[in-house]
Amino acid sequence: RRRREEHYGRQMAKLDSQHRYDLPAVFGPSPVPDVTSMGAVQTISVPFRTTPGAARDLLPRYFEPTDNPIVTVAHTMNRDVDYMGGRGYNIVRVGVTAVFKGENETIVAPYAPVIWESDAAPIILGRERGGYAKIFGSIPDAVDTEDGSTFECREYETTLLRAEVTGWQPIE
Repeated sequence: RRRREEHYGRQMAKLDSQHRYDLPAVFGPSPVPDVTSMGAVQTISVPFRTTPGAARDLLPRYFEPTDNPIVTVAHTMNRDVDYMGGRGYNIVRVGVTAVFKGENETIVAPYAPVIWESDAAPIILGRERGGYAKIFGSIPDAVDTEDGSTFECREYETTLLRAEVTGWQPIE
């Protein structure tokens, strides 16, 4: 045990305040750049209006739904991500418009109660650095159909979410 403590103590003594470290810090400075670059990103976003009561079920107690809440379900394919050595990953995000009433201001903005991602690296980074509610999901690439696209998110063999979008137009 003493040798292990001495080893990790030596490693920790080598930390440089000029670098950012992810945990475990003994792995060295973070390989994640301040600004991430990706070769390609494709997002399919499906917004729809819901009732305040239904939106309330998606929000923590310190948020309130807007009068006309919009829920947005989105699928994103990220390709050639620099800090992932060129690998990519997929995201399914659920968002809802919400109101936060603070002491000095009221903020109306989208809130994401859950974000599923298909790779551990962006999940860990998003949770640790951004505080996002990211969890793992099996998220295949979106599939183009004759007049739209479909996407889904699964946990093992259980489908958590499936969407089919038709009649849409791509935006460059």
